[in-house]
Amino acid sequence: MSLVTAFKSAIKGEYVEDKVYEQRLATCRKCENLTGGNCRKCFCFVKIKNWFPDESCPIGKWDAVEKEVSEEPKIVHVDEVATVEPVIEEKKPKKKKS
Repeated sequence: MSLVTAFKSAIKGEYVEDKVYEQRLATCRKCENLTGGNCRKCFCFVKIKNWFPDESCPIGKWDAVEKEVSEEPKIVHVDEVATVEPVIEEKKPKKKKS
């Protein structure tokens, strides 16, 4: 898996449908080349690689997925926005040794 390709897909929000992801993952789980969540042929983390449409199995067990091209932008609604506030700890002055 090319990290650049995966990064580009992630930024663009290009992911396979859940059904495709689950099918790919099921195929990988049955494969003799899976060791502890990693593929011994391409050295990927299968739970990550399987999300990206441009990716395929190095030994041909599943293929890349054709991306749908749409003229209309995909609208994503965000119900909640998480905020992170910094934690400020008060520093106590050190006691002088006598």
